[in-house]
Amino acid sequence: MNYPMSISELMRRHVPIVALLVWVILSQLIPIPWSPRHSTDTDAAYHTILLLSEGERKSQSVAYEAVLLDSISAWQRKERLIAYIVPSYDSVSSRPYIAGDVVVGKMLINNGRGVMRQWESGVAEHLRGQDISLTSGKLTYYSIRCRQAIETLFERYINDKQALALIDALLLGDKRHLIAEQRYAFSDAGAMHVLAVSGLHVGVVRDVIIFILTLGGLLFIPWEKKRLRAAHRIVIIAGVWTYAFLTGMSVSVMRSALMFSLMPIGRHQTDSPIKYNRLDAAAFIILFINPNALFSPSFLLSFSAVSAIMYYVPEWEKIITHHLSIGHRKTNTIYAHFTNLLKDGILVSIAAQIGVLPWTLFFFGQVSNYFALTNLIVIPLTWLIVVISLSAAVTAALPVPEVIKSFMMSGSENLACLMNKYVHTIQHLPGATSFFTFDIELTVLLIIFIVMLSISTHYFLSNRKLALVAFLTSIVIGAAMIIHYSHILP
Repeated sequence: MNYPMSISELMRRHVPIVALLVWVILSQLIPIPWSPRHSTDTDAAYHTILLLSEGERKSQSVAYEAVLLDSISAWQRKERLIAYIVPSYDSVSSRPYIAGDVVVGKMLINNGRGVMRQWESGVAEHLRGQDISLTSGKLTYYSIRCRQAIETLFERYINDKQALALIDALLLGDKRHLIAEQRYAFSDAGAMHVLAVSGLHVGVVRDVIIFILTLGGLLFIPWEKKRLRAAHRIVIIAGVWTYAFLTGMSVSVMRSALMFSLMPIGRHQTDSPIKYNRLDAAAFIILFINPNALFSPSFLLSFSAVSAIMYYVPEWEKIITHHLSIGHRKTNTIYAHFTNLLKDGILVSIAAQIGVLPWTLFFFGQVSNYFALTNLIVIPLTWLIVVISLSAAVTAALPVPEVIKSFMMSGSENLACLMNKYVHTIQHLPGATSFFTFDIELTVLLIIFIVMLSISTHYFLSNRKLALVAFLTSIVIGAAMIIHYSHILP
């Protein structure tokens, strides 16, 4: 009988992921040298910024991805920020700002975010793609232009504005057109994660590329030929990174693309720590490119969710298969496949929810109580929408009969409408959302509580003393959380 490894061996073999976890926790408590240079600004000053994206309308402003042109860091790289520009409603003059505009105006910058009023700013010039240097975001500029071209294809055929906005968000990661009602519905139902392009979307793109390369499984690829196998992988990786480029290279999509690129390393060692090291390598590369990503919610949520899925799902699979004798069926029936898919969907949803729970409470202060019910339908629908929308976009760009284009687009639209209706239904169920008030100390305590409880369950059968110590520690941490929470309640 194979017993679980000791705690010292566990720590030794998982040093990279443990070190990354410690770094994340300490970075929230101790300011590091890479924090934004303008985090201490108290008064607005005149700055020159280059807008890299089209505006995303907020409640009182319009948000743009931008580059601060008058600020040079130690590495001679332009500083990126999110510019919130308050429009001038009482002025007849200025046009809406667009990507490529160089704007000069009075701006208050704090923690990588700047607030500018349109009546105190103006367009100095408009840069075309070839005039924007790489350090100023030429790749980002071209990525936006490609997304806009694809969105234009969908606008020709899809009339439902909410369905069109959802397709843009799911396929291209462009959430600008989502109305507030949609955002609240997805947030309350626990489906906000599907709107951020991540491993699910990248996995669909990979599957589509494999489907095309193998002609739907009809073409046999002799994997013993190394050159052919290498060419196959290069095409898949190139397709995945092209999709990542089109979606704007967000943290979650970069993490997924990097992990897919590193997949050939140790692909036969699924039970070894190398799967965690792939995740850690992706985090290291992202942080090397942009150290400030460590402070973004998308980084913490994405890596926490994947880490939890990697750890919890195999553990629960062992318990279900070996100890409860559930899910190990020899019969190859539709019912057996459906049961396994249902089981896997529930396990992945619960594991991801545990992983992101501390950061969800800290950043957003709310938890969806029906997240498992939501994901059972939303995730398969997301897979279908991405596949059909991607096929529809390719079809619309090719010289094929108009009937086929309309058929593909209508299929994508109907699925998007179905997802909108389902999410709104979950949102209006009684007790759909619970709200909490969390600070950083309570978040750290919750992380330690989850880790201790996980250790306790992991060693329950093999090392009862260690399991008992971890369980008692989790009780103490839980009591401290309750006491601390009672003090921070308004």
